[in-house]
Amino acid sequence: TAEHGLAIQMISNDLARATKEAEADGRQVDLNAFFEKASLNNPNNKGAISFVKGHSDLRNLSSELKRAKKEAVGELDTEEFLDQFLKTNPDKHVAIRRYRANNSILKKKKRNLSAV
Repeated sequence: TAEHGLAIQMISNDLARATKEAEADGRQVDLNAFFEKASLNNPNNKGAISFVKGHSDLRNLSSELKRAKKEAVGELDTEEFLDQFLKTNPDKHVAIRRYRANNSILKKKKRNLSAV
């Protein structure tokens, strides 16, 4: 609905603002604290908060994976990285599942295109 879309935009803007403020102070935004506060301040927007958190977690996972690939000597085992990431970040299981699903879809599309 339009109301849900506005809530997502509002929370996304709040997160962007909090991130800029944290970066200006030379620190990272505490995402868990941000989303906990957002839930308390916006109890009727839990779905929108969950949506923004999911995208934020996925974006952070992708950044961590990209960093690990740059630092790796040789080829990085992505599945092993994701398993380790899950062990140290069990609250990010949805982002990891979503990343794996997206990656699987992309691989299938590439196979289908190369078969043509």
